[in-house]
Formats: sequence, structure tokens, C-alpha cells
Amino acid sequence: MIRYIFPFLLFFLLSGCSLKKADVDFDPNFKTQQLKMFSILYKNKEGYYGLNERRIHDALIHDIESKGYQKASKEEADFYMTFLVQTKEKVQPDISFGFGVCTFSRRNFIALGTEPDLIYDETTLFINSVDSKTQKVFWSSSLVVDSLESKTPQERIEYINKVVAIMLKEFPNYLNQEKK
Repeated sequence: MIRYIFPFLLFFLLSGCSLKKADVDFDPNFKTQQLKMFSILYKNKEGYYGLNERRIHDALIHDIESKGYQKASKEEADFYMTFLVQTKEKVQPDISFGFGVCTFSRRNFIALGTEPDLIYDETTLFINSVDSKTQKVFWSSSLVVDSLESKTPQERIEYINKVVAIMLKEFPNYLNQEKK
């Protein structure tokens, strides 16, 4: 019996650890064949890169270069890659009700109880591709990411690399366009 249950438990355990699918949007009329050189633009309020921002920056460069594009200065780039990390406080209402009827002495009681709302932070990574000539976004992707608090620095690098790879999976590949 256990040999039938164990594979199902393993499947649910492993599928719970997998990353979600990225939300990708693009302009179908934009011609990506003209793009060859890119630059990464990122500004934050502090004016400097944090460690995770640097990891995202490096993962973007690696992934876009693996698709055949060349890194260039802002002035020479055909398109810009921008990213934004946004954290919002979310409230998940807990709508489980406890209900009970009790008789005590000659009186009847009805009790109704609820649980407190669950408050958590949700972090979303946004990646946009902007045409350098028109300054219009032609491709974008977003993904809700897990908290990095309990991860070691190496685990953070690996996780961010996976997230960026998933988000850029559908980004046009320059090497495939060149063959056409």
C-alpha cells in the first residue's frame, strides 16, 4: 500500500517547490530582428545596487547574452532591459468559522468564532524591454518570487538565476532570428 501512496506524496511535495509561470506580455507588431545590442538600466531610490539587485543585473546580462545579444553602453544599445523589485503587504482573510450550540442550565448559547487575517509580504520582479529609439516597452514579464530571507548567498544566486531564466524563456532569441 505504501508503494502506491509514496509516489503521490513525492509528486505533491516536489510540485509544491516548483516555480510559478511568469506573466509575459509583448507587442506583436514590434520587429525584434532589428535588435542586436542591449544595455541594462536600473535606478532605485538609494542610488546604488543592493546585493540582490546586483544578482538580478548579472543574471539578466548572462541570460540575454546567451540569446545572442551583445552588451553595449546606453548610447549604443538598440534596446534597454529594466527591472523593478516591488514588495507589497498582502492580507489573506481567514474565513473559517467555528460554530457551536451549547445548552447550559435553561439557557441556550450559540458561538461563532473567526481567525485573524494572515498578513504577509509578496515580492514581484518585473522585467521590461524598452526600444531605445521610441522609449516604448515592447516586451515585459513579471513573476511573484519567494522570500530570500532564509537562503544562503549561494542559494540566492541560484534562485535568482532560475527566476530570471523562467522570466526570459519566451524572450526573442537573436540567434534564431539570424538564421531566418
